[in-house]
Amino acid sequence: MPSPVILWYKPESSSSRVSLRDLSLACQTLGTAGFEHITCSNASQLLSKAERISRGYVTSNGGYGWMLVVLCASLAENAALAHLLRAGMPSMGLVACVPDQRESTCLLALQSGIDAWFTPDASEQLVVATVFSLLRRMGGVDPLVLSGADSSGWQLVDHAWKLQLPSGEQVTLTTLERAFMLALTSCEGRSATHEQLTSTMGLHDVAAGAEIGRERISVMVSRLRRKVKALGAELPVRSLHGKGYLFNGPMP
Repeated sequence: MPSPVILWYKPESSSSRVSLRDLSLACQTLGTAGFEHITCSNASQLLSKAERISRGYVTSNGGYGWMLVVLCASLAENAALAHLLRAGMPSMGLVACVPDQRESTCLLALQSGIDAWFTPDASEQLVVATVFSLLRRMGGVDPLVLSGADSSGWQLVDHAWKLQLPSGEQVTLTTLERAFMLALTSCEGRSATHEQLTSTMGLHDVAAGAEIGRERISVMVSRLRRKVKALGAELPVRSLHGKGYLFNGPMP
């Protein structure tokens, strides 16, 4: 079966402040899950690539469920492209940048066939979370499961004092590690800002300021990565360009 594909469409005239550099975070994360990333800078390129890829990528139910497109053009262009893509590939996932959250805007997005959206001032963290949220809804499968990861997933066990790997092996967590994992996995999209984490973990009162709290989290994450690596696995926690962290491993 061909690798699942994610197409990023962002013309130079786009008003979204989310740059291709920011989007590369999601592409890198999805790459670990087996997704192929393709960037398109004009509409004809996007449509031709989507059409070419779809010829060799038909799912068992006749759809194109694991091709996903992120549209970062104007609302009118996004809506027009969504109409065309949806007509030819009804099962694919569509995420788009919209100028605002007004009812008329949301109605146009929905009527165009767009599944999920974000505004131009959205952080890369929100874009990543939106993409992963849609991927989880598409067939009810977590992205990493597609790449053959163990379906048992990652779990917090023994009242969250241990992190259980998909292999069944366990890592004992320190108080700070436990608070971090609980905070991260309980947030929407399993992503959290530094402010959310430092507050939940009780680091917001550090006398030297927020930067010290961030440094403590960074050191803690590095140590936890090493503990997991010692068991032959990679901790599925990604840094969101200094904004926070994302947990992108499958969980039951």
